[in-house]
Amino acid sequence: MTPAPVGDRLVVSTGREKIYLLLRLAKPEPHLNAQVEVEVGPAPLVTPLAVLGKVVVAGTEDGKLARFALPGLKLQEPVELGAAVVWGPHVLGDRLLLATAGDELICLDASGAIAWRQPSEPSGPISRPLRMGEEVLLLWPSGSLARLDLRSGQQRAKWDLDQPAMAGPVAFGKRLVLSSHDGTLLVVDIPQGPAQGSRLGAAGQSSSE
Repeated sequence: MTPAPVGDRLVVSTGREKIYLLLRLAKPEPHLNAQVEVEVGPAPLVTPLAVLGKVVVAGTEDGKLARFALPGLKLQEPVELGAAVVWGPHVLGDRLLLATAGDELICLDASGAIAWRQPSEPSGPISRPLRMGEEVLLLWPSGSLARLDLRSGQQRAKWDLDQPAMAGPVAFGKRLVLSSHDGTLLVVDIPQGPAQGSRLGAAGQSSSE
């Protein structure tokens, strides 16, 4: 499982048995020391670990979001998601975003409560989300780029890309960079306005081959 940094400490887990809070010590030789070690709970963890505020979270095999309060990693009441997590969880400021096998995009607030849930394309978005203030840009498997309001989940705009992408978007000045299946980098202007279903053409392309 992908670990999660917490200041100068690191949270790691085997997923099926225990979760640990590690501290790097310099003596007698540099090493990681387990300060806290607890059971993961009734269901295995199956997603990367993430830290929202003072709580470590991870999706479980039985379709819930496990929560462990720092610094002691005390197991909290899990959040019922309705289906297993297939994308995320991703921390975006004081929000947590994930997609489930139930074709839902779910956002949680800092308290761990579900702030909103919206329909999602199957398997969820592609790659990591890009936060832009109080909005987030998501790349969908269908080849479109969507802009959502982080507070309400409302879709503000959606654009079809000239060429399908498999990774991104990444901010690059006043533009976005995405990567296509053949290794081409797609450079597009950061879209503005409430466009819906319009096509987003590349401002420039370069091949990595």
